[in-house]
Amino acid sequence: MLARALERCGRRVELCTDSLCFPVLEACSRAAGGPKVRAAVSGEEILVDSPSLVVFLERLGRASDGRYYNMRGEDVSASTPPLDGAAIESLKGGIPVLAVGDGGNEVGMGNFREELAEALPGYTRCLSVTKASVALAVDVSDWGGYALAALLSLGEGNWVGAEESEIAQMLAAQIDAGAVDGVTRKKQPTVDGFGLDVHRDVVRSLKEAVSFPTRA
Repeated sequence: MLARALERCGRRVELCTDSLCFPVLEACSRAAGGPKVRAAVSGEEILVDSPSLVVFLERLGRASDGRYYNMRGEDVSASTPPLDGAAIESLKGGIPVLAVGDGGNEVGMGNFREELAEALPGYTRCLSVTKASVALAVDVSDWGGYALAALLSLGEGNWVGAEESEIAQMLAAQIDAGAVDGVTRKKQPTVDGFGLDVHRDVVRSLKEAVSFPTRA
């Protein structure tokens, strides 16, 4: 939704992910009329077209030991290409990086590592050390993307974000492509355990907050 909103604002946008996540993200973007998706194996591949801004949303960032961990504390490095390298190289090269995360193990959450380690002492070894120019910590990463699209709408003077009806379409497309809920690990139309109605309410609330009429 954020990538599509940027396109609607006249920006050239490309979605990148790894080969394992590619079928799900591609199906989701296609269902929503979003940008094309490209599979990458390294941060360098993401930066090949010299972007002016790099955005990470719910992408694992490396921990202090260089490994990647999920929210259960499991080492998933073997199936996680180091795409967060694009954030590291971008910051070195002066390219701004915007990151959204909800668990502390994602790109950008390195900005808050000290505070997160204090709040989550049992999870410290799994926390990301990968930083961003601006990091947005949210309850559910999807909602951060929706909120940023809502902010773009303010600048455009018209709504460029998600519609309530699109949430079910995107989730159905992801499930058909093999996705499961990250919390329940079940193939069901939920995100982090939250059902469709909750996500629709978030979209509706954001649209009302920026004073655009809602449309079911």
